[in-house]
Amino acid sequence: RGPGSSEVAPGQHAAPQREGQGQGAPEGPGARRVSGGQGVQGAEHQGGHHGGTAHLIKMRGLPYKASVGDILAFFQSAGAALTESSVHICMNAQGRPTGEANIHFSSLHDAHKAMTKDMQSIGNRYIELFDVGRVTHKQR
Repeated sequence: RGPGSSEVAPGQHAAPQREGQGQGAPEGPGARRVSGGQGVQGAEHQGGHHGGTAHLIKMRGLPYKASVGDILAFFQSAGAALTESSVHICMNAQGRPTGEANIHFSSLHDAHKAMTKDMQSIGNRYIELFDVGRVTHKQR
């Protein structure tokens, strides 16, 4: 492997490294945390695993050992429908979790339910949720 390369496990993707990352700003143009579930227009998401549109919520503050199952349980306790393929744990260039994840909900209703979990905990870590809005996925 060369410099900057990484291996990413299924259900996970590499987090883009940007100047100023980790300074508390959510990803995407104008993205912000909103408890009411209001989206941010113009936000883009690279990648995707299925065609169509989804509602994207970004998680921050995850324990580094959090699994897809932990994230599913977190949102399902709010009544939000979610599948394993909708959870994307962000990884750094060394293949380690960044403490962030992108979650794709098939409906705005489920995304609103999910946002009720903002500032609640997984383990001993409180989780920040950012409603990025509706995104379009290209078929892979």
